[in-house]
Amino acid sequence: MVVFSIASKYGGECKDYDHICQFRALFPYMYSIGWSESDYGPGFDVATNLIGTACSKFIPQ
Repeated sequence: MVVFSIASKYGGECKDYDHICQFRALFPYMYSIGWSESDYGPGFDVATNLIGTACSKFIPQ
C-alpha cells in the first residue's frame, strides 16, 4: 500500500495531536506534500512511482 498525503507539512516527528501524520508514518511507502502547494501533480507522480517499488517488495504470505 502506498499512502499519498496532502496535508500540513513540516519536518521532524509527528505532533501528539496530528493524527494524519501518525497515520501516514505507519506506512513504509508514503509521500506527503503540503496543502499549500500550487500544483499537486508532481506529488502524485512521486506517489505513483512508489507503487512499483511497493509491489516489487511484496512477498505473499
